[in-house]
Amino acid sequence: MKKTMNMNLFDQQGYVIKVTISETVNLKKKGISEDTRDLGVFFYYLGAVAPDDTVAAYDKDPYVLKRLDFPFTLEWSPQFIRGFYGPEESGTWAGPENVLHLKDSAIGKNGLKIEYRVPEFLEGLNSIMKIYVNDEFLKEIPLKETGTYTEVIDVSSVGMKEQ
Repeated sequence: MKKTMNMNLFDQQGYVIKVTISETVNLKKKGISEDTRDLGVFFYYLGAVAPDDTVAAYDKDPYVLKRLDFPFTLEWSPQFIRGFYGPEESGTWAGPENVLHLKDSAIGKNGLKIEYRVPEFLEGLNSIMKIYVNDEFLKEIPLKETGTYTEVIDVSSVGMKEQ
C-alpha cells in the first residue's frame, strides 16, 4: 500500500494547531497572585520555521493567521485563537486546551516552530504539553524544568493515508 498526502490541500486549507497542557496552575488559588487564569506555558511564537512572508495576517480569511508572533498587532479574536489568554507584550499564556488556525505553506515545507517558556510554577507537576495538527497527535513534551525552549515539528506525516 502506498502512503500519499496532498500538501497543496493543506496549503489551501491551512493547519489547525491544538496544544493541550495536562496540568495548569491558577495563581490565585495557589496564593501567588490575584491572577485567576489557569496558566500553562507562555508562547512567544507558533508558525513556520521560515515563514513565506513578513505579514502575520492572512488577508483572505479573517479567522486565519499565518503565524502567532509578538508583538501581536492584529485584533485578538476568539474565532481564530481559542484557549490562549490574549496578547501580552512578548507572548501569550496558554490554558489547558488551545487552538489556532494557521495558513502558511511554509509550515508544510519546513516545519512548525514553537517557542515557549515553562514557568517556575509548573515545575514538579509532571505536566505534559501535547501538540496536534489537524487532529493528529504529533508530539508530547514533558514540562519538567523552567526555561525557554524551541521545538520544530515535522508536519509532513499529517494527512498520510494508506490507499
